[in-house]
Amino acid sequence: ADQRRVHLLPAVEWLESAPGEKSVEAILQSGGDMFSRTEDAAQRFRGGREAWLRFELTNPSSEPRKLTLRFAQPHYLSTLNVWVIDDAGERQSFSLGMLEPPASRPVWHRHPVLNLELQPGSRRTVVAQYSAGLAFRVNPELWSRANFEHSEGAAAGLLWMCYGILLVMMVYS
Repeated sequence: ADQRRVHLLPAVEWLESAPGEKSVEAILQSGGDMFSRTEDAAQRFRGGREAWLRFELTNPSSEPRKLTLRFAQPHYLSTLNVWVIDDAGERQSFSLGMLEPPASRPVWHRHPVLNLELQPGSRRTVVAQYSAGLAFRVNPELWSRANFEHSEGAAAGLLWMCYGILLVMMVYS
């Protein structure tokens, strides 16, 4: 059975950039030397600097999996560039930060979101580069696509209900 969502923090490797530009090629070829898997590395990110994260997704089942990857705290991410690399080394790149208009993102959503499909036995490496003006931790979450869409529908209904209540209060005041 699919879980509602999985917080990926325990599986994420973090890198806070040292002075000088880094490329996704350098990050991918680094092995694991440059990264830290501890939660402390995530907490150390200081605003105004670039940071990187990396994690792997696998599908050990015999069924294809339709997944949604969501990055929480969207309002703080000025830039968020994501690369998804498959088993053959093919890369897809996405720009999902707040400087990008929502209509240009692969999924129209208030959070940076990607839809992924993993075939049985396949693996994807996700590498993300981000920067923000504040110090905070990026929290990637993995959802089954059906659960994500259901959750978003329920949240939108509650939000519209609150707007309706506010509208009624404004009319009667």
